[in-house]
Amino acid sequence: VERGPYLERGLLTEAKLRLSEEELKFGAREALRAAIESRHLESLQRAVAASVHADVDSGPHVEEGLLSTAKIALEEETRRDLARRALLEAVEERRIEVLKLKIAEGEAADVDKIEPGVLPTARAVLAEEERKAAAREALQRSIKSRLMPALRKAIGEAQEADVESGPHVVEGLLASAENVLAEEELKATARSGLRTAIEGMHIGGLTEAIAHAKDVDVDAGPHAEPELSAAAVAALQAEECKEEAREFIHAAIGLRRLTTLFEAIEVGMQRDVETGGHVEPGLLDLAFETLAEEETKAMVREELRTAVQDRRIPLLERCIAASRVAEVETGPQAEKGLLAKAKSTLKEELSKEAARRDVREALHDGSLDAVKEAMRRARDLDCASGPHGTPGLMVEGAAACLLLEARAAKSFQKLRKAIAHVTEEGLPACLAAESPVHHIMAEAERALASEEEAVCRLFDEALEKGSLQNLRQAVSAGQENEMSTWRDPRHREIFSKAELTITLEETRLQAAEAMLAPIKSRNREDLAVFIAKGKDADCETGL
Repeated sequence: VERGPYLERGLLTEAKLRLSEEELKFGAREALRAAIESRHLESLQRAVAASVHADVDSGPHVEEGLLSTAKIALEEETRRDLARRALLEAVEERRIEVLKLKIAEGEAADVDKIEPGVLPTARAVLAEEERKAAAREALQRSIKSRLMPALRKAIGEAQEADVESGPHVVEGLLASAENVLAEEELKATARSGLRTAIEGMHIGGLTEAIAHAKDVDVDAGPHAEPELSAAAVAALQAEECKEEAREFIHAAIGLRRLTTLFEAIEVGMQRDVETGGHVEPGLLDLAFETLAEEETKAMVREELRTAVQDRRIPLLERCIAASRVAEVETGPQAEKGLLAKAKSTLKEELSKEAARRDVREALHDGSLDAVKEAMRRARDLDCASGPHGTPGLMVEGAAACLLLEARAAKSFQKLRKAIAHVTEEGLPACLAAESPVHHIMAEAERALASEEEAVCRLFDEALEKGSLQNLRQAVSAGQENEMSTWRDPRHREIFSKAELTITLEETRLQAAEAMLAPIKSRNREDLAVFIAKGKDADCETGL
């Protein structure tokens, strides 16, 4: 067409230009259709830009609405892409409110069409952050309440939710909850320790448990049990009182003093020392045994003192034997020398008893030398003194010595005095039939009676003979034997009459002798006088 007479210059060039334009438009329309179908944002952007540049809405091949549809699709995809980008940013930021908003916008923009996993991811991140937020709230509530179950649950959930990550992290919240839980667990452990210590009732355990409870402030918090601490303190005080009582009992057992033992046992029973964590089996029994031993010793000592004062041989022997068994010279209340004094007293009393026995045997034998020797030993040992002295025996021995000495001296006068001393001067015991002096006294009385009969016979013979000389001899014998003091009144009467007879006879004899001179001088007056005297003297009667 570029040649020939009908040549239209530039027509082919114009046609080529038009063809090039239409091809560009066609290509743009194809790109628009492909972009609309793919709804790829960049494709849409390029296709719309190319279509606008190619002016696809002009020319004979115009497709009405294709560009506007592409533009609408571009707007939608742009909005979706913006929503997607916002979701991705929200997922990156992990802020709950932003996530909620962007998820809503993403759902509205239907971003799943351009990126299917972005909404689920955002929802998952939102769920994680909401879980973390709930876990943080639970931690805060549990920290405030300090309840261990809530704390454990909240800490577990927080750890599972990884609350230490994300934009909403509360610094130290989990650590604070863990610290609070540790504190409450320490308190719970302390309470458990208190219960165990109360059950065990050991002073060391109670002291340690109470100190630990104070250190962890066990009476603070929702799990506080004030009565438990009070019970532990009361238990410790009770155990300390019991331990103090046990120490007191040990000290009392060591001292072995009756008053201390009584007091310690009473305190031990009041404080119930056989219960608790430090029980010493048999401690009270040992204290009672020690008390019984010391009471026995005290009783034996008292009996020993009584025996020493009483000085009875059987009692002394029994008490000395009991003292050996009771070991009275041991212990804090021992009286040094008491047992030795008792033994010495027993020895003295045995010696005295032996001396008394010797005196009785000597009295029974009636030997003067034996009685004197036995009496000497008895006096040396002072057998008459003391609460069980035998003054009667000593009196009997003295009386026997007196009687035996009088008999040995063969003196009627001494014998009479001895008998008189025994019978008239308060020695009636010697006259009793059971007295060992009785037979000595009886023999002395028989001897005295024999002597008295002999003297009486002198008087009878003198009177029978009518001899003044014999009568004088009889009276002289009577005076020598103190006949005027004899017990028999008949004997005293004979002696008195004899004395009177001698007096009368001597008066008569004097009168008679006085008359001899007047008779020889034969003086009447003198004779008259002496005759009168002779009549007065009854000279014509008598011996």
